[in-house]
Amino acid sequence: MSDITVKYINARLTDETQYRIPYWEARATEKGPCLLITSALHGNEIQGAEVLRRVLPAVRAGLQRGACLFVPMANIMAVRRRQPHIDFELGHYYGSDNINNVNCAWPGKADGSNGQRLAHAFYQDLLPQATHLFDLHCYSRCWAAIVYARTGNETSLAMARACALRFAKHGFWKPEIAKRPIFPCTQSDLFYDTGRTGVTIELSGQYGFCEREVRRGVRAVLNCLRLLRMLPGEVERDDPLIWLNDAQEVQVAAPHSGLFMPVELNTSDPVEKGMLLGHILDDRDLRETPIHAPVKGYLHQYGVIRGVGRNIVFDPMTIMHPFVTEGETIAVITFGAFSSALT
Repeated sequence: MSDITVKYINARLTDETQYRIPYWEARATEKGPCLLITSALHGNEIQGAEVLRRVLPAVRAGLQRGACLFVPMANIMAVRRRQPHIDFELGHYYGSDNINNVNCAWPGKADGSNGQRLAHAFYQDLLPQATHLFDLHCYSRCWAAIVYARTGNETSLAMARACALRFAKHGFWKPEIAKRPIFPCTQSDLFYDTGRTGVTIELSGQYGFCEREVRRGVRAVLNCLRLLRMLPGEVERDDPLIWLNDAQEVQVAAPHSGLFMPVELNTSDPVEKGMLLGHILDDRDLRETPIHAPVKGYLHQYGVIRGVGRNIVFDPMTIMHPFVTEGETIAVITFGAFSSALT
């Protein structure tokens, strides 16, 4: 048995309001890795909080070595405000905001924006302890869950494989940049560039919980704890892993405008060539057009995604609306790359 204690990170807003971010800490008697898991660095990406709650009993019962630092609501002020950042304006794509976006602000500033101050508090309190990072985020529900790893970092790649998701992608260290780290950066880049390791996961779905995705997250975390020999047991694998760097894809475009109604499929699901993906109800003459899969593969995107480019306006009220225009991508089927030099 391992004791689980609730501890706090202390932060201060620009208006001098103090607040605390609670996290769970578990430590084994035997030395080992210190795994930091952050969830909800963006306040609308909250599925990781439930993932960590479900992982906690296994850690309490079986932590063999090292320490776990689990932060289920890392950006707790943004969670309370039900928005991506502590300070957020509708009409802005939140991934492009390097001032208010906590995940782009590391190591932060003690006297900076609210996002920078939060990153600074983490940088001071938790990051010095951690040897490994598991950063839990959430994509739009139209994108499949994916794990990101760093090329050349063998432990990061091994953790990515252990996550047992359908899709993975590896990022490249840029050798032409001599000095590392370069600030500001993401939390994961800060780990990689200071000689540490980890992975970033994007589960499918924001602004709520999806049981399927929570279970995927729980398995990924438990598998990584087993990989690091922090928990007993073997890594569970059953899904073929597709490295998107090496895969092929086919985009399915809307043949005309109208309402796209999908069938009972989910992102990451396998599809056969000719399988029905849904239908479009034409907004001009009410004709119904069935949409079929042009190839065999796995659903990397399923449904309409808007507001994903760094310069595209973000509006959560319309971003998921099923009305499509002619030529708009309504599905992406990915195939190939089941084996790779990285696997």
